[in-house]
Amino acid sequence: MEMEETLRCPNPKCMLHDAEDIEFLHWYSPHGSYISRHHGLVRRYRCKACGTTFSKRTGTDSFRLQRDDIDPHKVFSQWCLGRSIRDIARSYRCSPSMIRTRIRKFEETEDEKRHQRLNTSSANPGNASKWITFS
Repeated sequence: MEMEETLRCPNPKCMLHDAEDIEFLHWYSPHGSYISRHHGLVRRYRCKACGTTFSKRTGTDSFRLQRDDIDPHKVFSQWCLGRSIRDIARSYRCSPSMIRTRIRKFEETEDEKRHQRLNTSSANPGNASKWITFS
């Protein structure tokens, strides 16, 4: 069974979701497969602790997106430079709604990253000197 070392059970309520030495455990078992238009045969797995099923793409940025070949970073930068959504869609040979989805997903991901950085910085008192306060 070929699995990534960083793969975790996607269920946050599972006891193996944040387990430390999970790559050494046999915590998953094969659970069928499905055919994807862009990825071919995709293997599915089941967590032995909670029964959640998942694939290697579960929880990734491209999860629930039909095409991986459309880079959201490039799409977002082209859009910021003034290209129309329709023009970008033509260049990727896809629908404008797919481009809108990539832009929205990219913005959501960047907002989450920014929020995590702020929480990490404010939680660490050593970084307090980096913040400028105005009185």
